[in-house]
Amino acid sequence: MDEWLSIFNVKLRHMREDIASIETRNNNLEMQSVNNKSLIEELDKLLERLRVPSEYATNLTGGSFDEARMLQNVEACEWLTSALRGLGVPNLDPSYANMRTVKEKRAELEKLKSTFVRRASEFLRNYFASLVDLMISDKSYFSQRGQLKRPDHADLRYKCRTYARLLQHLKSLDKNCLGPLRKAYCSSLNLLLRREVCCTSCWFYLFLNCLAFLL
Repeated sequence: MDEWLSIFNVKLRHMREDIASIETRNNNLEMQSVNNKSLIEELDKLLERLRVPSEYATNLTGGSFDEARMLQNVEACEWLTSALRGLGVPNLDPSYANMRTVKEKRAELEKLKSTFVRRASEFLRNYFASLVDLMISDKSYFSQRGQLKRPDHADLRYKCRTYARLLQHLKSLDKNCLGPLRKAYCSSLNLLLRREVCCTSCWFYLFLNCLAFLL
């Protein structure tokens, strides 16, 4: 009996050890499963932050800058600004910041930014020039013979105001682009003002001559 009891005790001890080992492995597997699930959720969130919506990519790289498309362009700018900010510390966990995928996505966003800023700046420079050229070529805008007319800049202000939000976003994306834009705007406006002053001065000079003749 003692011998049988000794054998059973040994077997029971081995069974307890096996059960404990299995429980440990199960606990480790369960913990690993929970960790893997949490990791997948975090990676999914990161991938969502790294995803570039196709409609925004289209607007940023080749969309139109017509007045009717301004809302879409502004939304794309807001998304790009937020995405660039989201991939920087402290908005992004430092452990993610050095990941190759994150670095590649940040480079892609920087490329999108430079492409959009270049396109928008070129459009605005040409827009200022064409707007002023159109106003200068419109003879009804200036004083005509026998009629001294005060220049009206309301239409110019309205059309420039249309692109005010775009300029604000360009400033947030790249402050260095504002200098050339200011220069282009002032240069175009200077042409218009010189033409206005020239027309007004001519009629004022003629008025003074007529007044002198009458006196």
